[in-house]
Formats: sequence, structure tokens, C-alpha cells
Amino acid sequence: MLMVHPDTAFYRLSLESATRLKQSITQQLHGIKRQQDRLYSINPTDWLLVLPGLRSSATLTMAMIRVQQLLDARLLHIDGMMLKLSVSCGAAQHPENGEDALHLVQSAQIAALYAKRNGDGIALYDSEMEEVDEQLKRFEDELKSAFSGESTLNLFLQPQIDAKIRRCVGAEALLRWHRKHEQWVPPLEILAAIGRLGLRQRFNRWLFQTAAKICHRLRNEGTDLLVSINLTAHDLLDPEMPELLAQSFGVLQVPLSLLRVEITESSVIENTQDVKDAFQRLINLGISLSIDDFGTGFSGMANLKSLPFKEVKIDQSFIRNITTSSRDQEITASIIDLSHRLGLQVLAEGVENEDAASYLEMMGCDFFQGYLFSPAMALEEFIVWHKEYEEAQQLSALR
Repeated sequence: MLMVHPDTAFYRLSLESATRLKQSITQQLHGIKRQQDRLYSINPTDWLLVLPGLRSSATLTMAMIRVQQLLDARLLHIDGMMLKLSVSCGAAQHPENGEDALHLVQSAQIAALYAKRNGDGIALYDSEMEEVDEQLKRFEDELKSAFSGESTLNLFLQPQIDAKIRRCVGAEALLRWHRKHEQWVPPLEILAAIGRLGLRQRFNRWLFQTAAKICHRLRNEGTDLLVSINLTAHDLLDPEMPELLAQSFGVLQVPLSLLRVEITESSVIENTQDVKDAFQRLINLGISLSIDDFGTGFSGMANLKSLPFKEVKIDQSFIRNITTSSRDQEITASIIDLSHRLGLQVLAEGVENEDAASYLEMMGCDFFQGYLFSPAMALEEFIVWHKEYEEAQQLSALR
């Protein structure tokens, strides 16, 4: 048995288009199967091929390769767009991988998931895949429940410091998750799973609501700090995103002027009208914009002039050796100078020692963020830190 799982990334098909896509793939699969083979559509994105009479696993592998060559990387014309189709194939053989049809189908599905995760595209079932699949399923189930507040998924806050007066003026909200009875999960691994499960909009709803609660709590503590969250290019083009943001903050009566949205430089590599319109929708809500990890992408400094950013965040890779690397010094100085000429503020990420902070202040950098001041902290810990830090700065100013 052979499972076929096509996948189109980053595009939401209409019902009519999805139906046409399914019919097209079904016709192509019918075109390559033998007369004795049977083809079944399991669901809108999965097909099952039953291939009787194969003599070896090598023949089954060749069948998967043929299906992959037929469909993988194929350009589809859907809704006036050209989309690339990727395919994962998993196979199971009787009697080695299952005694009955249900067992064989389950084994083939596990192999297809394994092929998709590993990026190989094809996989023949192996019993060791069961353990890996069970671990992944548990991980994904926990992640799904996380958005309902039943887990330790959270936003931690890392302070952002005014370079001249050394006062805390804001914080970046960073994704953190400590799974039950297990270790911390890297943010990139969390975000990859969110994308794989198609949960990005659900995650954003959680992100906006959590950010609103943070801003509300900080206001109740007597401080209106600017809180920054990170969004992707795909988020920008979601027409429902601004409304979700407005609803989340409106429920708690928190002004959206307390929110800053950080967009990585790679997200704005194509300065299209759609990108500009998305930025304008956020600005109309009172939200300010920051371009994150500046210097690591390929968008060039021209975008600083044409797009409505208020802040430029210099990537920590240029800050780490700022006191010793002449190349990093030249790049950082150029970014600071041009940004100021365009009326933009500059924040340096990854400031880890006082020598780096003093050097950056001399260069005219406006804000710092890094371990010199604090790592990211849970909200309650941040509130305690902020109070103690501000008291220390006030005492220092009186001396």
C-alpha cells in the first residue's frame, strides 16, 4: 500500500479550487497506475494506492519514486497563480508491515508522515518510526492544547533600555514553552510545528490576547511600557490580522499605541504594494513598526526610506564583537547614521557587556537590548525586576 500526501504551502485555497486540485491529482495518479492497481481518496489531501503482486520492497520504492517524479515540484495554475506542489509518499508491504488492510494503511500513513518530516519525500515503513511518530504526536497534541491556557506556553519579556539615561522604556515579548516533565522547547521548533499543523492564525490569536494581557497588567502596575511582538510576512498579508489585534486589545481597553510590531528584514525583501498596505493597516490602528535583525537580509537600506518603520534593530551578529571588529564597527556605524538621517531610532540587540554598551552609545545608538541588563523573564519576574531596576537608576542619578 502506498500513501500519497501532496502539500501546497502558504496559500489558502477556495473550496472550488481545492476540488479542482484534487480532481487533477486523482486523474494524474490514475494515468500511471496499472490495470490491477486500486486508487482511493482518503481525504482532500491524501490518496491510497493498493499495488498487488509486487515482488520486493525495491519495486515498491520504485513506485514511490515514480509518483514523486510525477507530482513533486509540479507547477499548478490555481486562482490565477502558479503554485509548486510537494509530495510525500509512505509505503507498507504485506505481510511484513501488517497482517490486515487497516494495519497496512496505518503503517503507510506513519511512513508518509516520516517522509514529510525528514524532507526525503519517500519512506518505506519501519517499526522504529512508531516511536518517533508517537513522540511527535504527543508534542503536537500538547501544542494544540497550549493555546487554551492549559500549558506553560508563554511570552517572556526582555527589557529594552534607553542608551542615554539607562531607563527601561520597553520590552520584547519572546515565545517560551516548558513542556510538562520535559525541557524548554526552542522557539524555532515551536513555530515550525505551528506552521506544520496549520495553526498560525490560532497562534496569532493567542499571541495578541497574551500581549494585550501583558500591556494591561503593566498599566495596572503604573507603567506604560512599549511591548514588541514578532510577526511574519505571511501574517502581514492575512486580512483578518488587524481585526484580531484590535479585538484583543479592545476587550481589555488597552491602547494599541503600547504595541510595536517587529518584522524581520527578510519579510520585506519584496517591497510590494500588498506589503505597504499591510503596514498601513497596522499604523492606522496606532501600532508602530520595527524592522528586526537588520543587516542579515537582502532588502537593502532603500526600504528604510520607502516603508513606514519607526525603529531599526541591528542584529546581534554585528554587536557581539563590536569593540574588536572593525568590519562590524563600520557596518553598525553606517546603519545608525543612515537611520538617524531618515528619522528612525536604532536599537542594538545582543548587548552583553558594558564596554559594548559604551561603544554603541558613543556611536549614537538609541536603545539597548541584551544580557547586560537581563535575559527574557516571565511577566511577574519582569515586574519585580523593573521596579528594582528603576529604583537603582533613580538612586544612581541622585549621587
